[in-house]
Amino acid sequence: MTSFLEYAPAPESTAILDLKPSYGLFIGGEFVDGHGAGFTTISPSTEKHIADIASADAQDVDLAVAAARRAYERTWSKLSGADRGKYLFRIARLVQERARELAVAESLDNGKPIKEARDVDVPLVAAWFFYYAGWADKLDYAGLGANPRSLGVAAQVVPWNFPLLMLAWKIAPALAAGNTVVIKPAETTPLTALIFAEILQQADLPAGVVNIITGAGETGELLVNHPGVDKVAFTGSTAVGKAIARSTAGSGKKVTLELGGKAANIVFDDAPIDQATEGMVPGSSSTRAMSAALAVACSCRRTSTTKWSPGSRRGCRPCGSATRSIRTPISVRSTHARSSTASGNYRPSESPRERSAGRPSVPFPKTGSGSPRRSSPTSRPATGSPGTRSSARFCPC
Repeated sequence: MTSFLEYAPAPESTAILDLKPSYGLFIGGEFVDGHGAGFTTISPSTEKHIADIASADAQDVDLAVAAARRAYERTWSKLSGADRGKYLFRIARLVQERARELAVAESLDNGKPIKEARDVDVPLVAAWFFYYAGWADKLDYAGLGANPRSLGVAAQVVPWNFPLLMLAWKIAPALAAGNTVVIKPAETTPLTALIFAEILQQADLPAGVVNIITGAGETGELLVNHPGVDKVAFTGSTAVGKAIARSTAGSGKKVTLELGGKAANIVFDDAPIDQATEGMVPGSSSTRAMSAALAVACSCRRTSTTKWSPGSRRGCRPCGSATRSIRTPISVRSTHARSSTASGNYRPSESPRERSAGRPSVPFPKTGSGSPRRSSPTSRPATGSPGTRSSARFCPC
């Protein structure tokens, strides 16, 4: 008997998934067995087995490229942009219909929080296909000249940090431009790519337009070096990108490489340090710090108006040096939160256009009566340091 105190399954429960015990390669519009040594995909949070995955060898890569070539020459390149757009619209709507399933599968296989997969990745996947569905019949206005021509077969390799989103970033523009695709997801996160193959079947996409092969780095190497490929698109490490650049040099293939990198923050001496800190903390920790767009370094200018004091000896993760705290004058004018009138009405959401609409920009007054309230508790003057405000700790690197 079920107790009334028992909770119902969560909307993001894995019970909504209808996973197969094993997945083959998606070639020519259907799943086929691979000839390579198969592998398993696991959940990184529990290390539990999810499914057995086929691996593609040289024979399978040949079959996938041949299927993509047939689809390009016989079907896809002969369709009008409007007709190609209809297929992309259909894919986008099916992604929306299966959004919760895709989000749970992405979280299960990749390990990212369900909030990120559900609220960011999957909605962007649908939006990406909608966007390029609209572009498919407007390529004459894309800045490529009149009547631009597609390249042919695109070989695509995507990493594990955004498995489904990276797939959409690669496939949608290629299909909109009239190319066919052979794509290899990361061997650690193939699940949503294979569920996406089911969506392609639901959308009645012509056979061979998109082929999905799974495997390790050797499979990717066979794919990008295949003579039947006209375009290579790779996202991953710098070392592998250099190897691809060397192997494709002189082959006539078009190559796009998105390689490893990190972003840096530069904080000038007149910046609102508290607000800069509040923006950098989430900006350096999302996606479990596994993104090329995350800020891992901060550069602060030391000037005569900036007071530095020794900070805690916590150390900087990137360079290992000791961190120091920075204190800036409280009269620094904030670009994000200023008083809208001389009477001190505080509008933290005031836009630049509103600020420029005839109202004076008033700097923060010094501490005392009439000081406007600030949104951050760290912006209060530091004890024993009148006229300054303290911030988080920055590394001098």
